[in-house]
Amino acid sequence: MKTYILFMGLGISLGLFFLTAPATVTFESKESKTFAEGPVFNRIRFIPGWKRDIWIMAQSHLGLHAEFKNWNKLAIVVDKSQSPTVATFYQLKQDGKMELSTQPLPYKARCFACHADGPRAIRWNHESEAIVPNALESAALTVWNLRIKIYGHVSSQAGTTFQDGEPFRAEQPVYKRPLGIATCERCHSATGLRNALSLEHLGTALFLVRSGYMPPFPFQLTAQERTALELIR
Repeated sequence: MKTYILFMGLGISLGLFFLTAPATVTFESKESKTFAEGPVFNRIRFIPGWKRDIWIMAQSHLGLHAEFKNWNKLAIVVDKSQSPTVATFYQLKQDGKMELSTQPLPYKARCFACHADGPRAIRWNHESEAIVPNALESAALTVWNLRIKIYGHVSSQAGTTFQDGEPFRAEQPVYKRPLGIATCERCHSATGLRNALSLEHLGTALFLVRSGYMPPFPFQLTAQERTALELIR
C-alpha cells in the first residue's frame, strides 16, 4: 500500500511538473563559443511523443537580444520505435518559430562531430552575466537531460542531403578511425550503452574530459590515456 501511494505521489508530482514546465528555456551555452570567443545563446523546446521525441533549438551567435527570426534553427527527431534508437538531424529555415518546419536547409556545421549518440546533455552557463535559467527552467533542463540519458545507444543520421553547406559527417576516411581510448569504450562501442567514438569526435571528447564531464563517475582515464587523447591530431 505504501509503495502504491509512493508511486501515485511520484506520478502526480511528475504530472504537475510537466503541466507547469516552461515550453522553452533560453540560456547561455557552457560549451559553444563564437569565433571571437563570445557567448552563444540557445533556446530549446522539447516535444515528447510516444514513438518519437522532437528537440528544437534556436541558437544565436549575435547576442541574446538579436532579433529571434535571425537565430539559427535546428531540430533533432528521435525515433524510439527503432532499435537502436535513431536520431535524425535537421538545419531549418530561420522563421522565429519553435516548431518543426518542413523547410530544411544545408547544414552550417558537421552535426556528427558533436553528436555521435543523438542529442547531447544540455549544459548551461550558471555564471552567465546575460541570462541564467530560473528554478523551474533549471528543473526542466535537468528532466530533459535525464530523458536524453535514458535514450541509451542512439544512431545519428542526416535528415537531409544538399550539394552545398557542410556535410553531416566528415568525408575523409581518417576521421572514421576509432578514437581508441579504452576507458571511453566501456560505454562507447558498436554494441555499448552509447555509440562508438571515432577521430571525428576528438574535439568534443577533449572538451568533455578537460571540463570534467567525462568519463562519468566512477570511471577515470589513465595518465597514458589522457596523454594519448591530448596527442591525437
